[in-house]
Amino acid sequence: MKNIKDEQKAAFVVSGYVFTDEETAKKAEKEIAGVAYTRNKLDMDNPGAVLAVYNKIIRSKMFSTPVGYEYLTELRKYLKASPDVDDGEILEIDFTPVIVRENTEKELKDTAGGDQIDRLRGGLVTSLIVNVILVLAIIAMIVLVQKSDVPTILDYENKLIDRYEEWQKSLEEREAIIREYEIKYNINNGFNAQ
Repeated sequence: MKNIKDEQKAAFVVSGYVFTDEETAKKAEKEIAGVAYTRNKLDMDNPGAVLAVYNKIIRSKMFSTPVGYEYLTELRKYLKASPDVDDGEILEIDFTPVIVRENTEKELKDTAGGDQIDRLRGGLVTSLIVNVILVLAIIAMIVLVQKSDVPTILDYENKLIDRYEEWQKSLEEREAIIREYEIKYNINNGFNAQ
């Protein structure tokens, strides 16, 4: 990385590209290393392998500087020229989301002093923790209801039917005892003994 200073601001040159901030210049240097590694490992005689690597780089947004995009353009030209690769399988190079995302984060940091992003992340973590606690509370309530002997709305009707059946059985037993007593002592209170 070469540092150029003029009257207005400092600039950084990486592989023939001028960057206005050191952070992006460092990213470009990392991308140069990534490009070199990929060049050494990639079998350019195998268009299918080149397509797979190219599409993976695009999907993962591995490159975000002109240095990386230059390499992607080179791979894209190779794939377009290859008769073994269908053009519909080659993903488009889209660097707009990276630029927009970086500018949006920078604007948020500039307008809110960097605190707004941290607050949003903190709010997300807090929301996640509260949701986990609520889910655990619901699970605990379900377990308590399942283990409880107190009738719930779900099984209240069955419990009432069981109680009435017990009362009816008890009443029938008492009635049978009373009939036996009436027969034994020949008591007739105006009712016909059966």
